[in-house]
Amino acid sequence: MDTHPAHSISVVARRTGLGTHQIRAWERRYGAVVPQRSAGGHRLYSEADIERLRLLHRLTGAGHPIGHLARLSPEGLGALARSTPPDPPLVADALVRCLAGANRLDPAALDLELNRAHAELGHHVLVDQLLTPLLTQTGQLWQQGTLPMAVEHLISAVVRSFLGRLHTSAAPPPGAPLLVATSPAGQRHELGALLAAHAALSAGWRAVFLGPDLPADEIAFACRRSGAQALALSLVYPTGDTALPGELVRLRNLVGPRLAVLAGGSAAAGYQPALEAAGCHLVSDLAELRRTLAQLEAP
Repeated sequence: MDTHPAHSISVVARRTGLGTHQIRAWERRYGAVVPQRSAGGHRLYSEADIERLRLLHRLTGAGHPIGHLARLSPEGLGALARSTPPDPPLVADALVRCLAGANRLDPAALDLELNRAHAELGHHVLVDQLLTPLLTQTGQLWQQGTLPMAVEHLISAVVRSFLGRLHTSAAPPPGAPLLVATSPAGQRHELGALLAAHAALSAGWRAVFLGPDLPADEIAFACRRSGAQALALSLVYPTGDTALPGELVRLRNLVGPRLAVLAGGSAAAGYQPALEAAGCHLVSDLAELRRTLAQLEAP
């Protein structure tokens, strides 16, 4: 996690869900974080500070006293957060608030709810149990014709920006294995691949996100040039592309038999025979993707 002090207290408040008064109080009374100061004397916080405050917010909301939490190391705080499951109604309420903000065509409100959910739910729950259902439900409603295209585009834009901020704040070790995430030619939705890249980052991998609708030769070039240990393909829409099986076989021939090719997304199961023929491994969700990456990394 980046320790460079670069963020004002207002940015920290927005991204953690804490008020600026509470942040200052936790610093003064408990030494929860120790921000640096700008030349003008203003507080400056690092990504590591933001992540610590986010976890403190979530765990105090679960009933843990701040006086105890503030004394924990980053590793101890992270372990406690992983062992403290969020309250399921919090996830359902967050989803309702996100959709309400989107339906009002209020991107600031949706972004605020995503940041609040990040603080309250924790990283994996946010991505697996909030963002994934939000995008899945958005796509289904749009395909059914019950969600205006403007709302669908707004949700995609805000989520893309939000995930981009999370992506750039991650700092895996330089020697960590690398995953390339994209969608093959004809697959025009990019957010599934972006979620896969972010899941890899949260699992300690490096990740290169290439966007959607990429031909097999370009994907293979990116895998060779980057030295990727794995390739993640997102298959969301369309669901019955007759050209995709041939594209997958072509991709496998270009990348060779040794590269792990992992495929997921709401349309992936419909292409299972084609995926098997191309030597691709079907993953059901982001949790399975993380487990698969851990197995690939194991000696």
